[in-house]
Amino acid sequence: MNTLTKNMLLWVVIVLVMWEVFSRYNARLALARGTCVSAVDGQMTCPPSSGSLALDATGHAVCGRGECLQGPDGRWICSAEMGGHVGHKGNAGVACAGGCEAASASLCESPR
Repeated sequence: MNTLTKNMLLWVVIVLVMWEVFSRYNARLALARGTCVSAVDGQMTCPPSSGSLALDATGHAVCGRGECLQGPDGRWICSAEMGGHVGHKGNAGVACAGGCEAASASLCESPR
């Protein structure tokens, strides 16, 4: 196999790996801040100011005071701090600014 073919195959592999990593990461992020959705019950739901909104496994809206990520167990974990950030701690779970709390439908708001 010549050098050009090897380089082309290497780039294809790199692109495929990056695609897989980013698609898994993006699927686990909550919806963009300020985005309202119509959940399975048909009601429009919005995140709190500086917070996040996600849909749980049943399609119901859940919200957090800050950013939210889906944990390894499938539940949404959010920063307990208004506008706080959240990130993965390797295989150990999720780290949150101001502590972590579970996303809750009670934190969601109706559109104004």
